[in-house]
Amino acid sequence: FDSPIKEAVSPMVKFFIDSNKNVIYSLSLGQPTAESGTLTVTENCDNSDTKKANCGVQKYWCMDKTMNKTWAKIHTHKYPVFSKSRWPCEDHGFDSEDLCGSCTAAGCGPVCALSADVFYKEEVKHGDTIKAGIFDFDNSEIGGTCALILSLFIMMGGLM
Repeated sequence: FDSPIKEAVSPMVKFFIDSNKNVIYSLSLGQPTAESGTLTVTENCDNSDTKKANCGVQKYWCMDKTMNKTWAKIHTHKYPVFSKSRWPCEDHGFDSEDLCGSCTAAGCGPVCALSADVFYKEEVKHGDTIKAGIFDFDNSEIGGTCALILSLFIMMGGLM
């Protein structure tokens, strides 16, 4: 059932604020927990480029497919898309099944990722929760506050 009210109001809402649902959903999933072991990265790495993983010893994370799929939809210009060469263990010569096949913790799954803590901190925790609209400022908190104040004025006007 498609709501006619939602279809009528949606363009106006998106004019003011369009939320980044993938960042919000990723926040609800929480940060994955690092595995106890480490990997020595020697393939497809470069210490001078943020788009490639750093060489050397790194922690790795085993993530479930839901988290991996959601993170792959988050993208800013600082880092590459999560599914690209910097993050997956496979792109650095490691097998996810060997590393994460026996993972049983909550949120843990068959997808192995390097530097997931960096991605979570920069793109999810401090990510932009507003992706478009006139309230899309550099700081999502300011944009959210402005949208809240506007919505309160609209509700008060509707009550008068």
